[in-house]
Amino acid sequence: MGWVLQTDEKYFIQVFNDETIESYEVPICPTLVVTLTNGTYYSTYEPNDKEETVLNSFYRLNTDTGNKLRRTGS
Repeated sequence: MGWVLQTDEKYFIQVFNDETIESYEVPICPTLVVTLTNGTYYSTYEPNDKEETVLNSFYRLNTDTGNKLRRTGS
């Protein structure tokens, strides 16, 4: 989808929020991807975390165009 960018051994998720673009640095880590009828949901987890604590969660609606990815509330 083009939403993870790699620069200098670091990975970033770009989140499009209306007219603004936010970038979040994310580790290479386990990711849960769930496809729903209205879009796709992504959650990233800390490696080797038995509690499976969510680091970040994002979603992309089917109606979104381009590489738009939205951050869920935390």
